[in-house]
Formats: sequence, C-alpha cells, structure tokens
Amino acid sequence: MKICFAEDINREDSGKHKFLKRLAASFLSKGIKIVENNGDILLHIGRNFSKFKCKKSVMRVDGLILNKDQEYEKKNRKIVKSINKSDGVIYQSIFCEKAYKNFLNINKKSAIIYNGASPSDFLPRNPKNYFLAFCRWRPHKRERQICESFVSAVNKGLDCDLIVAGEASKEIIHPRIKYIGWIDVLYLKTLLSGAIASIHLSWLDWCPNSMIESIVSGCPVIYSQSGGSGEVGRGSGVGIGDRQWDYKEAVSLYNPPPLNEEGIVSALFYLKHKKMESIVREEFHIDNVANQYLYFFETILNEH
Repeated sequence: MKICFAEDINREDSGKHKFLKRLAASFLSKGIKIVENNGDILLHIGRNFSKFKCKKSVMRVDGLILNKDQEYEKKNRKIVKSINKSDGVIYQSIFCEKAYKNFLNINKKSAIIYNGASPSDFLPRNPKNYFLAFCRWRPHKRERQICESFVSAVNKGLDCDLIVAGEASKEIIHPRIKYIGWIDVLYLKTLLSGAIASIHLSWLDWCPNSMIESIVSGCPVIYSQSGGSGEVGRGSGVGIGDRQWDYKEAVSLYNPPPLNEEGIVSALFYLKHKKMESIVREEFHIDNVANQYLYFFETILNEH
C-alpha cells in the first residue's frame, strides 16, 4: 500500500502534526510506502487535499467547532464539505464521532481510532516530587483552576511542586508553582518520567495528545471526565466530574463551568501518597494505532 499525506509529516509544531509524524514512522516500519502523490490512500485533515491524486482519500478530523463565540457555523460547513469530498473519515474518540453525527448529521463510512505514541520514546518511570501540567493553553484548558486547586491543596498540607509547561497565562503566582514555558521533546520526556501525575482538566476535548503521551509514558493522569478526555483517561488515574455536552447547541467553550475543587484536591493528595500500578494502555501504542489505520484504509480501498 502506498500512502500520501496532505500535511508536512516532519512538522512538530502542533499536536496533530506530532501525531502524523509518529503515524508515518510506524507505517514505514511496517513496510508501507510513503509517497508524495499518486498513492492508494491520501490521508488529510481537511485542507490541501484537492491538489493530490490518489485512489481514495480519508480525512482524520479534529473536533468540530462547538464554540458559539466563534464563527462556528461557517467553519463547520467547511469541515463538512471536506468530509463529503472524502471516501472515509477517522474520528479520534467516541465523543468525537457522536458530535459529528448528532451536531452536523454526518453519515460517512468511518472508524474511531485514538491518537497514539510509542512507549519506546519515553524514559522509565522515576517519580520525583511534582505534578505536571502541559498543553497548548486556552481558556477551556482551565489553567487557572488547575493552579488554584493546587494552591488550595498546598494550603491543606500537600508537600510538592506544580510544573506548568507551555505558554501559560501565569495568573496564579505561588512559590510552589513553576512556570517553565515551551520545552523541547527531550525535556518533556524527563518531566513525564519524574511527575507524580500529569493534570488535564480541559472541558470537552476530543483526544488530547498531552494525555496520550502521559499515559503511554506510564505517567498517571488527573483528568476531566467530559468529552473524549473521559474515554482516554479511564483506568489511568483519577477522573474529575465535569459537565457533559448534549450535542444539540453550540456552547461558550472558553467560559467552562467550574470543576469541584475538593475533587481535584483529593486527587492530588491521593496520587501523591498512593503509588499507582503500572499503566498499560496498548490501544494508544502507535504501532497498534497504525494497524487500525491500515485496516480502515483496506476497507476503503476494497469498496467499489
């Protein structure tokens, strides 16, 4: 099978491109050819695909636009148009699929395949005395509540630090919160190896790469149970109850409902004092993810 990517698979400046790079590397390790054009399958994310000539095309979708404070209808129409021009679609989670089918009435041959990473890319677990929060920070990622809850836990006797990576707003200043800005991949691996747990409290996320990376590295997660995060985190840490979406109306995504602070504080104490058993979620291992992609590609190619 020859596969063409409609994106530069050498980019690492976004979660989606990091994933596509890992996926391409796994394809190559399985003897699959990556070509620039005229492939059996074109894998795209909704842009740049019209200039390629391949037998079939598959669109891997990020989340739809459900933020009513954006031009969500216009942006979603563009996504739907790209899906309709494709032969199949890959959703990142059950939540992702439900959102498209219910909110946008999509009915296209599809598969649900989570994002993935390679366990060999991470260091052995060697927990130190800090929690880690990292992502591309936007209001629905709840940076402020993560930090406020951590400070509340420290005031109640939690003895550890919180390291916040990425372009954070730094609204909450406390001597035990360390803002370190953007970091490279090697440093992230070191931080994941040493973290007690990583914290992911985003509202209505689809399949956060930061959560996938944490879990595949063996690092427990404190996670929101809304959206795809609840699926990804299940059995890999402590879930925090969150408001779900009814798939009917757009929401003010950047004004997320507050989480129960006591629940977050309890999770911090629990993971600080209890060593979790080794986390193994093989469905997130990139080679298994790649196999699912290839199986779906075969079903698309076998359709007449």
